[in-house]
Amino acid sequence: MPPLVGTLPPDCQRDLTTLRRSVRAALAEATPAPAVSPADLRNVLVTGATGFVGRFLVRDLLAHESEVTVHCVVRAESAERGFERLRANMEHAETWDDAFTSRIHVYAGDVSQSRFGLSHSDFDRLCREIDAVYHLAANPNLIASYRSLRQVNALGVREVLRLCLSARLKHLFHVSTMGVFPEYVHSFAGEYSDCYIGDHAQPDLGRMKRVMPLGLLGYT
Repeated sequence: MPPLVGTLPPDCQRDLTTLRRSVRAALAEATPAPAVSPADLRNVLVTGATGFVGRFLVRDLLAHESEVTVHCVVRAESAERGFERLRANMEHAETWDDAFTSRIHVYAGDVSQSRFGLSHSDFDRLCREIDAVYHLAANPNLIASYRSLRQVNALGVREVLRLCLSARLKHLFHVSTMGVFPEYVHSFAGEYSDCYIGDHAQPDLGRMKRVMPLGLLGYT
């Protein structure tokens, strides 16, 4: 994919620098083993599994990959309550199948906390067993300020990277909304009628800063 062109706003740049430092620190402490081949994925972690997209992703992973076990970090009082919440949300979206039960492993936690709020033993287990991470967890409020969203949406990525760089490398799939493109969000007025968003498109940072101020539209 092409790199982003332009300068990030200062708040975003500081958090990006923090993430880069955390990556360098993790790699300085140890050398993780190579990642498994994508064809050999067996244990995957899905954050945001109870969300709008997550409920469908979990279904697709389990329905189309018969040997895959899906691990989910869900905000709940216990793993049992977390599983019930996931099942209820999938039933609401009509994506649940009772056959999935034995292939879903739920952890009660919060991706914005250190080690996802898990015990050392549970987090270490994920570091050893997980082959890939699908990171969907975020606050998708498109009209909130950056400062109100940064703990979950920006700094929460730090713990995901920590997992992906511990014990052995993991494949990482990071999901965002189309709301990062000004030509998508503001298309209702026709200003961007001549713009096209392709499969490998990157948002234009200059345009974003002009029409999406951090104090008002922080998700972008």
